[in-house]
Amino acid sequence: MLEAVPALMHFGGYRVNKKHRQRLRVVNISNQSVRVTVLPPQTPYFRLKWQSGKKGLIAPGMAEEFTLEFSPTEWRYYYDCVRLHTGDETLLV
Repeated sequence: MLEAVPALMHFGGYRVNKKHRQRLRVVNISNQSVRVTVLPPQTPYFRLKWQSGKKGLIAPGMAEEFTLEFSPTEWRYYYDCVRLHTGDETLLV
């Protein structure tokens, strides 16, 4: 029902104590409207932002846009995910 573009987000070449941003588009590829519940990242290094006026219902062929911010505090490997729930499936980015 949903497609994430990009499906995998990688913040390569990051700088410590700087904010890095990437855009995430969630596209409804089904032929019916889909209500989406978004669970943001759980660690303090990642933050998800989106337009607050949206209701979470995505029409067929339409997309919802998000901005993922990454704020590293030291040189190490960071990992987290954004969970998108519909009534039938869960999409991890």
